[in-house]
Amino acid sequence: MKFSGLLDLPHDENTRIIDLRTLRIRFPKIPEDVLRQLLSDHGRNDEFQSAYCDIDIDRMNWRREEFTAEQIINASMNPRFRQWFESVSARAQNYQSQGWKATDSRQKVREHWAEHQTWMVPPVLFSGSLVKSAEEFHLVEGHTRVGLLFGLVKHGFIESSSSHAVWLGS
Repeated sequence: MKFSGLLDLPHDENTRIIDLRTLRIRFPKIPEDVLRQLLSDHGRNDEFQSAYCDIDIDRMNWRREEFTAEQIINASMNPRFRQWFESVSARAQNYQSQGWKATDSRQKVREHWAEHQTWMVPPVLFSGSLVKSAEEFHLVEGHTRVGLLFGLVKHGFIESSSSHAVWLGS
């Protein structure tokens, strides 16, 4: 099934979120995080459909991998998300005065960053070649998380050599 085929699956009419049980049955080998973040939450999103409609979900392999912050923050991304990415990365400017409160409004998220210096749920990346990107990776879902990492690295609060988990589809 191509990404565009997600439009035919049962979904909530108000939220447009695709039924997770249906996705688990249809794609038993895809990790839960990917089912939830990418297919369920964004499978009916117009911007995602426009960018990824021809991706063959059935042929993809998914692995949870660890990469350096530098590798992750250099990923290509859909240009429509660039402004949000940069906005989130600017939060790190306030880290000196606000600490981890500068990163997110949710206490649980701040506490996780403070303790682990990484995100709670790995973002979703594609191999760059899958979307004809010159970059090694392409950021699909997790622009807030990766944008924050970019800002924290840029301002020297997290090392560019630090390791972070991602879901990599190829």
